[in-house]
Amino acid sequence: MRGENIVDDRVWIKKTHWPLILPQALPFFSHKVICVVRNPLDIFPSLVNLGHTFSHCAKLPFDHHVENAERWDKYVRMMSKVHSEYFERMMGDCVEKGMNTIYMARFEDFIANPEEELDKVFRFLLDLDTLEGTNIQRRIKQVVGQKDPSQFYKLKPETKIPNSQAHKYTKEQIDCIKKDNAHFLTYFGYTNGPENEENPTAFFNFDEVEENDFSVFNNFRKENVKQMDRALELSKDPEKAKTLTYDNNNKETCLDTKALMEPKQGLASA
Repeated sequence: MRGENIVDDRVWIKKTHWPLILPQALPFFSHKVICVVRNPLDIFPSLVNLGHTFSHCAKLPFDHHVENAERWDKYVRMMSKVHSEYFERMMGDCVEKGMNTIYMARFEDFIANPEEELDKVFRFLLDLDTLEGTNIQRRIKQVVGQKDPSQFYKLKPETKIPNSQAHKYTKEQIDCIKKDNAHFLTYFGYTNGPENEENPTAFFNFDEVEENDFSVFNNFRKENVKQMDRALELSKDPEKAKTLTYDNNNKETCLDTKALMEPKQGLASA
């Protein structure tokens, strides 16, 4: 995207792929993180399209999961491991170690409730309890209210339809993703909740036989409240705020996806 590789003071928000190793990525600094998550069943096919077309809006002229079923199966199992490790590192640094303040936003919430989600994001960015009466509140309402808001690129028809790619997976592939990403799926509310409470984003189901820690169900929302309070507190005492430097070439802190593909690492596709 335009401006993606600009990481100095000319930009306020930097789009990165940290903590993935990217040899050509420039080091960047940050004192806040916005992490956007999405249902893995929709992410994996999207990455296949991007990898083959180098475009966010183009689609392959064939169904990868049908025409290349064996390769698709290996890809799903590999990506399941990468996805799990990616968020383990992200959450470990920002939540468990508290190295940086973080706001976690779900793609599905941006689609279902864009004004509410944008309000939260900008309160986090601007260190404000409320956006009431601000210009950014006016702009959010203005943009959300547009019938045809401006876009950087044309979205694929299925992009705004949650779980639209689920039909591309076999039961065995779904089970693999559930096993590798049980904590992530529950933490971000992509599973059935405790006592099967109603949940519109329950794209994965854990029955009573399967082990799953439902105590963390939708916990990202509680953590967001804590992180926003922390950001407000730090804004009152800037000397306590940390500005961290990130380097996508640091093999000690970043995730090397090639290592996850190697059989000797014990993480190869089954």
